[in-house]
Amino acid sequence: MGLVPFRGFEIHDSASRVRDVMPAWKPGKLEKQCDYVKSLENFLKKELDGPAVYSEKNLGDFVADLVIAEEVVIKIQQGLTTAVQLKTIQDYIKNFKYWKGVMLIILVDSVDDAYLEKLDDEINQINNDLEFTSNQAIVVMRR
Repeated sequence: MGLVPFRGFEIHDSASRVRDVMPAWKPGKLEKQCDYVKSLENFLKKELDGPAVYSEKNLGDFVADLVIAEEVVIKIQQGLTTAVQLKTIQDYIKNFKYWKGVMLIILVDSVDDAYLEKLDDEINQINNDLEFTSNQAIVVMRR
C-alpha cells in the first residue's frame, strides 16, 4: 500500500518540500517570535498548497510552533545568543525523542556561533543515535 498524493503533495516527502521552499521565505525583521511563526505559517500554506499546516499544536510532551502533514515539526527560535536560549532549544529537542518525524529548527535574528556549534554537536549526536528511527531527523536552518 503506497502513500496517496494530496493535491500534488506526497506525505513522505514533506520535509524535503519544506526545506526546498524555505529560501524564499523572507520575513524581514519582526518584533516577536509569534510574528515569525505566523509569517512562516502563512508562507507554507501558500507555497505547499495541500498539506495541513497547524500552528501551536500540542504533541504530548511538547507544543510545536508548526506541524506540517503530521510529519514535520517546526520550531522557530528568535535569537541564539544566551545560555538560556540554548537550554530552551536543548530541552525542546529532548522531548522530540518521541516524535517519529522530522524536526526543523529555524533560527532567526542574532545567532552566536559558539552556541550554534554546541547545538550542532548535540543534534549530530542525537541524529546518529541508534535508537533514533530512520524517519527521524533534526535539521537546523538559519534565516
